Amino acid sequence: MAESEDHVENALTSNIYYTSNLEHFIEIVKGYWRLTALVSLSVFGAIWTLFESSSYFLRTDLSGPYIYGAIGLFSVISSFIYSWRKYLKETPNGLEKESLKIQKIARIKKPYWEYSLAHALLSEKLSALDERLNNVLEGKEFIKLTKKPKTTEYIEWVILRPINLEKMVEVAKKLLIFDLPSVLQASEEPGVSPTEILKCIERIEKIYQQTCEYEIEAREIEPPENFTKIHEILNGWSVVIRNAINQMINFLEKMSNLKETDISEPIEFQIVFEEPNGVKELEEELAKAEKNLPVSMFKEFFT
Repeated sequence: MAESEDHVENALTSNIYYTSNLEHFIEIVKGYWRLTALVSLSVFGAIWTLFESSSYFLRTDLSGPYIYGAIGLFSVISSFIYSWRKYLKETPNGLEKESLKIQKIARIKKPYWEYSLAHALLSEKLSALDERLNNVLEGKEFIKLTKKPKTTEYIEWVILRPINLEKMVEVAKKLLIFDLPSVLQASEEPGVSPTEILKCIERIEKIYQQTCEYEIEAREIEPPENFTKIHEILNGWSVVIRNAINQMINFLEKMSNLKETDISEPIEFQIVFEEPNGVKELEEELAKAEKNLPVSMFKEFFT
């Protein structure tokens, strides 16, 4: 009917690639030296003019090497800060549609930035879906009935229900246990690709969307008489996928908070795909329904 609790494990082994402050500084110097020089001269000229004007009106000498040196130092520092802010606001390729928070993570690239990026992407992209799924599961959203199948049609739907769930679980396993860890690992420069992480997260978002649709579909159907209990048991089985994704989110959050020196061995992690609630109860109810099936079909045919 449905698979039992399944523990799926994997291990992450990759070099740590991140951008140090020195590398950021070199990038700013190489890419923004003209802007830095122009801003520095502009700031120096503005402050020097202000001091010269003040000297004239205050009848005080505000010139001299120390004054000019201080103005020059302030101009260089302020221009570098301006260039640094400009540098940080550059949008990484492929992340133009993402939030500033996500763009900043991919831009600064601190140690374990890839886990921070994956965590932020999952949290942002699944937030609205998770809220809707929660409302559906708790009966807080009206879902219009659109189908009232005959007994034979409903039985076919019941048979396909756990089969489709198993197929979705297999896709979720591949994405969470193999695909996502794969794009989070790098054995050589230039390291992990932010766009590859994004693509994988979008695939996870899609399976989560299908999980939500899976639950909505069940609530659009009015089951035949004597199948109400069976229908109630089948509702909510998709939380198997939801719980697995939440486990991955928690793992990514833990990894994103690590320091460079915190890990010396391969990182092992485990995702548990739990057995849906009510599997045994469903089997019992199906056995009862099977006994009453001829009667149910007879009533349906002649009423």
